[in-house]
Amino acid sequence: MAKSATRKLRSRRQSGDSKMNENRLDERRQTLVKHFYGLPEHGSPLALQHAMATEVKIAEAASQKRRSPELARHRRLIRIIGDSLAFSLLHDHTIRTLTRHPGAPASLTGQGQDFSFTMEVAKALSASGYVPIICDLTNLLVVGDIVAVAANHVLVVECKRSPLPNRLAESGCLARQRARGLKQPNTFAEAA
Repeated sequence: MAKSATRKLRSRRQSGDSKMNENRLDERRQTLVKHFYGLPEHGSPLALQHAMATEVKIAEAASQKRRSPELARHRRLIRIIGDSLAFSLLHDHTIRTLTRHPGAPASLTGQGQDFSFTMEVAKALSASGYVPIICDLTNLLVVGDIVAVAANHVLVVECKRSPLPNRLAESGCLARQRARGLKQPNTFAEAA
């Protein structure tokens, strides 16, 4: 009888902790949404995405310590904010074209310095007059690492820190990425 009461009490505590944790996560997402709604007058899309990346990394680190449906939901909802940014900047047809290759969003912490390099490239694109959308911060955009938007065109950028090989790969991940990159411009031209 005492074991049953102890289990119920522990379950209530965990449920209460879970609710409190979920409320904190909601507040952090609300801050990001307010930042999104303030664009472009109050902040930049790149600053928003930097804050989103920080939040996703924190949630991923916490998920490594303990698996939590609240943290998984939190990461997914943050990426929905990224999807909202994409929909506000890109034509619907462009989004459909860039979502044709299904897959789960990549882990930011697993990318390590490669994601930092992607953020540096996004910063350089922003300084050049483009509005970068970091694909790993969305659920939808799965082609390339960055989709850079300008007034009259869209660039799909794949960021690689490794040196170029002597010859192009004929199979594997790099070959598939190159094939998709060569195929995409024709699709965009059809939409225009």
